[in-house]
Amino acid sequence: MSKIRFVGMDVHAEMIAVAVAVAEAGGEVRSLGIIPNKLESVRKMIGKLGPAAQLKCCYEAGPTGYVLYWQLTQLGVGCEVIAPTLVPT
Repeated sequence: MSKIRFVGMDVHAEMIAVAVAVAEAGGEVRSLGIIPNKLESVRKMIGKLGPAAQLKCCYEAGPTGYVLYWQLTQLGVGCEVIAPTLVPT
């Protein structure tokens, strides 16, 4: 059975904070740290996390737009951009 990894990102103009949860590991969440908001850094991060087909990413919609979304989908990674008003509290 494949391990789906859920990747949450806090996206800013210059950097991206990254955390990952593995469904089969009881949903344990761990921070992977901060990477530069550059295509090569995103590509390197995806390469370290495993096959793109096993990754599900999301981040909050904001002023950085959809550039990261387009980068991730071109790499074969499923990505959702979440509207802040639709996040349950």
